[in-house]
Amino acid sequence: MARAARRRASARSRAEVCKQTDIGQLCEELGGHTYYWMGKPSSERYASGVGFAIRNNIAGSLIEPPKDINDRLITLKLDMAPRKFLLLVSVSKMRLIYKPPRRMEHRVPARLAFAKLIHNEDTQQELDAGFGAAVSTADDNLATDAKWQNYADILHRVAQQVVGKPQKKNQDWFDESDSEIRRLVERSRLALGGAIDARHRSSIQRDLKVKIRGVKDSWWRHKAEELQWLADTSQTAKFFEGLKCVYGLRTKKTSPVYSRDKTKRLTDPAEVLLRWAERFNESVFDLTRLKAKRKVHSVPVTEILYADDVCLMADSLDNLQTYLDNLDHSCRKFGLVISASKTQVLKQPSRGKTANENAVYLNRKPLDEVGTFRTEWRTAVKMGLENFESTRLEELDSKRQHRKTRPKPSYDYTYDSNGNLYCASCNRTFKSKFGFASHARAHARRDQGMS
Repeated sequence: MARAARRRASARSRAEVCKQTDIGQLCEELGGHTYYWMGKPSSERYASGVGFAIRNNIAGSLIEPPKDINDRLITLKLDMAPRKFLLLVSVSKMRLIYKPPRRMEHRVPARLAFAKLIHNEDTQQELDAGFGAAVSTADDNLATDAKWQNYADILHRVAQQVVGKPQKKNQDWFDESDSEIRRLVERSRLALGGAIDARHRSSIQRDLKVKIRGVKDSWWRHKAEELQWLADTSQTAKFFEGLKCVYGLRTKKTSPVYSRDKTKRLTDPAEVLLRWAERFNESVFDLTRLKAKRKVHSVPVTEILYADDVCLMADSLDNLQTYLDNLDHSCRKFGLVISASKTQVLKQPSRGKTANENAVYLNRKPLDEVGTFRTEWRTAVKMGLENFESTRLEELDSKRQHRKTRPKPSYDYTYDSNGNLYCASCNRTFKSKFGFASHARAHARRDQGMS
């Protein structure tokens, strides 16, 4: 019976809550919950309301009553622990209306080339004069905040005219085509306003992408032709300068060095060297890794190829004779003949032992021996190197003497109307006769190669 009575009392209290749409609270008579609500007065048309239903034992310990923001939002603050609170929010169903953001016509660049003001006094004076002239015509009847905002706009406008934007170190394809791209985009926006359906809209967007891609391809094609012309005319300095303008400068990055436990970044050179030493001792020169058991197989090398020459190696004279007979037999199958005059035998006996005195035969003729002992073949190798080096130096001396005795070339220097040297073939200008002469020799070598 008591439970039924509490239910009837609770139903009556909820009915009263529904009728009272103003701000207030209601507590159940027989215990249970306390209701807080927020709504509109009965004189106004209402379609929403918010509230809380809190147990009476919790409602009695509230520090402050719920705060009503409006008819759709109410908050409640509960004390959980010392200096710790729980904030509850009750929100009614809202209808959100999304408005597309307005497009800005053109955003003023945030960065200007202020470095000019530090090193150029003329630019400073020009900026002061321009700002003073612009401020003299400003309206002084504005409010304080509006006046400061007006001064800031004037200063930025004058600085943009005098100082200008900072020059970029590299070029982008859209820098020179900015006005054309803006015209294409604006034309596409106007066309989208009169689009009939989604297919028509996607067609307009596709045409815009194709046109912008054509502008990009045209810029890159022109830049590639310019760099190719610089390469063809041997203008190396301007060629690499053009590459840097397109791709930008290379940025050098240094990886930081941390301590062994990765908690501290090392900047002292002595600490950095000590950490590198620890790194090498721990991983690179770790001798424990060499103690692993590995299966190593020895494979004898019997031949070494040097372009069109062959070097046969054997551990005995009989095996060497067998290798040579097999090589001669294989060469004859393909119509090749081993030159006996260029084939020599080099014997390397073990230390303390004498070499085998038997000869190695090719087509039943003994081959020449370079040396029987180590001292002999070492001397032979040394003499061969000395002969090769002396022959090379003699050839260099003869070439140098030929260059000295040849007649001096004569050049026809051509000057333009400004008195600058230029090449009549490719119209390249020069600052000195030395560069003109080098360029003329390059043209002469190219003409000789084509003929």
